Amino acid sequence: MYTLAKLLKMLLTKNWQRRFERLIWTMVVFYPIVVSAHTVSGTISDAVTGEKLPGAMILWGNNGIVSNAYGFYSATVKDNSVTFSYSYMGFDKKVLSVSLHTDTVINVSLQPLSYGLKEVTVSGNKSMTANAMGTQKIDIGTIKKIPAVAGETDVLRSLQSLPGVAVANEGTNSFSVRGGSYAQNLIILDEAVLYNPNHALSFISTFNPDAVQSAEIIKSAFPAKYGSRLSSVVNVQMRDGNNQEYKVNGGIGLISSRLSVEGPLKRGESSFIVSGRYSYAGQIANLVSGLNSIANIPELYNLRSGNEVNFYDFNGKANFKLNDRNRIYLSLYSGKDHFYLKCFSDNYSMDWGNNAAVLRLNSILSPRLFTNTTLACSNYSYSYYLKADARNFLWEAGMTNLQFRTDAEHSLTDKLMAKYGLTAGYLHISPGTVTPYNRESVIKASSLQKRNSVEVAAYAEGSFSLNSSLSIKAGMRLAMSSSLKSQLPVQPDDFSSSMSFYPAKTYWQPEPRLLVNYSLTELSSLKMSYSKMHQNLHLLSNSNVGMPTDMWTSADSKIKPESSDQMSIGYYRDSRNNMFDSFVEVYYKKMNGVVDFIDNADIFMNGDLSSQIKAGISRSYGIELFVHKKTGRVKGWLSYTLSKTWNNIDGINNNLSYPAAFDKRHNLRLILYCDLSPKYTLSASFAYASGSNLTVPTGTFEYYGASFNYYSSRNGYKVPPFHEMNVSLTRRSSTKRKWRSEWIFAINNIYNRHNVFSIYTRSDEHYLAKAKTSMLYLYGILPSVTYNFTF
Repeated sequence: MYTLAKLLKMLLTKNWQRRFERLIWTMVVFYPIVVSAHTVSGTISDAVTGEKLPGAMILWGNNGIVSNAYGFYSATVKDNSVTFSYSYMGFDKKVLSVSLHTDTVINVSLQPLSYGLKEVTVSGNKSMTANAMGTQKIDIGTIKKIPAVAGETDVLRSLQSLPGVAVANEGTNSFSVRGGSYAQNLIILDEAVLYNPNHALSFISTFNPDAVQSAEIIKSAFPAKYGSRLSSVVNVQMRDGNNQEYKVNGGIGLISSRLSVEGPLKRGESSFIVSGRYSYAGQIANLVSGLNSIANIPELYNLRSGNEVNFYDFNGKANFKLNDRNRIYLSLYSGKDHFYLKCFSDNYSMDWGNNAAVLRLNSILSPRLFTNTTLACSNYSYSYYLKADARNFLWEAGMTNLQFRTDAEHSLTDKLMAKYGLTAGYLHISPGTVTPYNRESVIKASSLQKRNSVEVAAYAEGSFSLNSSLSIKAGMRLAMSSSLKSQLPVQPDDFSSSMSFYPAKTYWQPEPRLLVNYSLTELSSLKMSYSKMHQNLHLLSNSNVGMPTDMWTSADSKIKPESSDQMSIGYYRDSRNNMFDSFVEVYYKKMNGVVDFIDNADIFMNGDLSSQIKAGISRSYGIELFVHKKTGRVKGWLSYTLSKTWNNIDGINNNLSYPAAFDKRHNLRLILYCDLSPKYTLSASFAYASGSNLTVPTGTFEYYGASFNYYSSRNGYKVPPFHEMNVSLTRRSSTKRKWRSEWIFAINNIYNRHNVFSIYTRSDEHYLAKAKTSMLYLYGILPSVTYNFTF
């Protein structure tokens, strides 16, 4: 890997670099580059931990850029004397005046702000600097201040508080973005794809907060490097680890405990972090059930003993500095869940888990050219065991993704930034295998045919400032996806011979992207965007929860890929004193190839899934409002979304349009947190959302002594609206001690609202010929306490 980086540097000598810049510039805008300009580049890092700071702001004059995901920046300036301002939320600003006679490297370390210091006001044309739209980022410090369910700080739950993001099913972490399904969200952990980023049946996400640096969600104006999903990209970055000193931190909570260790491999240059978490939620449920047998609390009537709910996850990351221009990163993740909750279902238990490994090489080939080369592997396996039934079987499925990608960021001139890259991926899906669990089972072993596919994509994107007010970012991603059909060995029993593959169906998918940013004033801007997206994966599910039993399948000759066209326009504004930022954004999204089940569909171990689904069109439009208070004693934000999503699929609902399962007309979130003193922080959150749409039984009828249900129109039943208030109080120990700790006291659902989690139908206990429909809610008022420590 080091040899490869060295070879690339030899090839891209200064002369070759200049020729390449002139060629790109001529091809893109047919205008000569400014020879007199100089390039200032470097990295921005945390002065205390040494970790790189992605998204830091660099301003000079009326110009500005932000550091990339690895803290690297490159600024091309015309003037020989210039003053740079470096800033990052929660850190002290640094201002440097430099005289330039040649290309210069400036590495900057920012000091974290201590409690009580005055917040920094950043001046400059910020509306031009933030050349993005539909993108929001939350750092881990802010995430930890949001009141969490059962005291569990959660990355995905924090993203649900942003506009355009609706909870797919209340009480869970599955989420819908602008009317799309939760399967249309690309979830990335250090560039590895996760297919089910949830623990405990979607109550908690797989992201351990102690190992996470920040989380970013992209809903529109998608960068050209991203594809393969229609609705959003969620990019979660793990921490690099402290390269200055060794640290240990952890926590003990109501349903899980965690521990992390980090430190330098070589002080100031390389570091590591390992973090683990284990949940004992099942034991706590059994304990509460035992106490309830004595206390006889009506709210806990359905909670019974004998529960088995537990999970673990492990995060590990190390980075190695090869030299001043090359650095290697290794990221690892492993997580596993076991779920058997009697009040949910006493007939089956479920197991699922994710594993991921990522190897990356960062290279600064020149002050203007930064590359990142990634090799990633991720695996998702899931199964359930059906018991208390004569069938008594074990069902197993899984998928494995291998991906190689290389991305380049090229600062061509002071007005033109180019990004380009290539990605190639292989996906293997095992749709399902059934085996009898014991001798008494009446099930025979069977297996569905495995599915394999490849996807190759190349992209190029340029960001160009036409003048001080107008900038354009335009890009194109061209993807080729091909399903591969397996050819079994000639002899059925000769499994030692290798399987061969031949293309079953190939799709070419051009995806243009455009973003126009017009600065109305120094503090306000108008932005417009268009994005074309494709998705080759379908998730076949009859619930909004995100069950591990949902079935993934790839596009082929019978099931075509999904696609979307999205247009957005938004008004963005910052306050002059930097206290507030806000935006209003309107969007329209049309999705083609969206699938839904036919009536009475049977997908379990069905080798011809195409016969059980129909494909059609889904449309979504809405308006999003966001107001963020960034400074002062009380901070927080308000988000509100008014939207509508409906489907038109021939062969479903008598060919009439019907509301999508994730159509939620109103979605309101309020987050507030206040530093009462250096020791105490008070936080509160309030949420209101329209209910989900379900297809439910509306009555029963008997025929020759048998009972049958008749149903509402497709998604014709609206669940009651969700609303809930949560509060938490954090008490910290003195920051002067080596052992620092904090207690978090929280109350969820403070006014005991019974929000519907699911609606299910089962036979009436007193008259088995009739069916009875019931609503299940997860919890009422829920107090919790968590203890965190660092030393």
